[in-house]
Amino acid sequence: MSLRIKVLAAIGAMLIALMALLFHLSFVIVIQGFNQLETQYAIRDVERARGALADELVGLDSTTADYAFWDDTYAYMVSRDPAYVASNFVDQTFLNNYLNVILLTDTAGHLIYGKAFDLGQETEMPLPDELLERIAPLLPLADPQSYWRGLLPLAEGSILLAARPILTSDALGPPRGTLIMGRTLNAALLQRLSDTLHLRFTVHHREDADLPSDVKEVTDDLHNAVVVRALNEETLAGYGLVSDIFGQPRYIVQVEQPRDIYAQGMATARYFAVAVLLAAVTFSTLGLVALDRWVLRRVLGLSAALKGIAANGVLSRRVEAQGRDEIAHLAASINHLLKTVEATNERLRETSEEARRHRDVLETLLEELPVAVFCKDRDGRFVIWNRKCEQL
Repeated sequence: MSLRIKVLAAIGAMLIALMALLFHLSFVIVIQGFNQLETQYAIRDVERARGALADELVGLDSTTADYAFWDDTYAYMVSRDPAYVASNFVDQTFLNNYLNVILLTDTAGHLIYGKAFDLGQETEMPLPDELLERIAPLLPLADPQSYWRGLLPLAEGSILLAARPILTSDALGPPRGTLIMGRTLNAALLQRLSDTLHLRFTVHHREDADLPSDVKEVTDDLHNAVVVRALNEETLAGYGLVSDIFGQPRYIVQVEQPRDIYAQGMATARYFAVAVLLAAVTFSTLGLVALDRWVLRRVLGLSAALKGIAANGVLSRRVEAQGRDEIAHLAASINHLLKTVEATNERLRETSEEARRHRDVLETLLEELPVAVFCKDRDGRFVIWNRKCEQL
């Protein structure tokens, strides 16, 4: 294998390895950055969803306080006048305020008035007995400053509840009971909140029998932090805990969003990788061409010139030595060596010619001698003799 092939192959292999490394790093660095950005957006959206539920409870509490801190309600708890209920808790009240339940209890926590309403069917429905049982430990609200609000799980589904003590319009007491308002956490409510936030999210109770598999997988990982998981190449989900009305983290908010950031990251990584690849190929090609032209070709030229000199035996020829770099210095050294060899060879030729003349003179003298003369080497072999010796 020639030097050119070896060098170009070695450098080419290193450049391929470098390009592969750059290609890998481009994907790792770019995709990691976009994944972090995607995760940050998912965490933010989970917080927005939790904030929307909190705001919904705050709004429900505000409506509850409007009716609880009212002289008419305060008077009703004593008079029990049916006209108050007939004029204030009509179906339109439920529809206007997105209410599903209104309860009035006395200072002992006993139900005075209660009504449940189906917003979808726009009709009254029976009060769930389970609701009264579950809120009984929270009643009554004897302190004028007391209140509670939160999510309460029921067999028929969860409900948002808010309770305020019944006071005068000036928020003075003593309380004459408790007013409770509820809003069912159903698909319609979630859709309304999702439309407001421009965000798709759902709320799951941790003890639901039909809890989705992806929610089950992250249940044990949920503490105070938000967990983000990729459901597939197209969808990302974020999960966060929400406490119930008793302060226990029994609900999970799940936010799903399309992986537009990830898709953009993949596209950016591909473009970056292609750009790196093109740049690497371009600079590698230019580097190899420059190496071949300025180094390998000149070295091979020196090799070819030396082969020609060796084949022809013309020591007077010289190799080309242009420039001031190391190859030019090598060529100059080769030319100096050729000059030295040529001079040495010329001296040897002259010495050989002189030795031949001396031999001819010696042979002439030996032939002229009238006696036989010969010379042997150490092995007893004849090396020089004259004609008289041959005549013996």
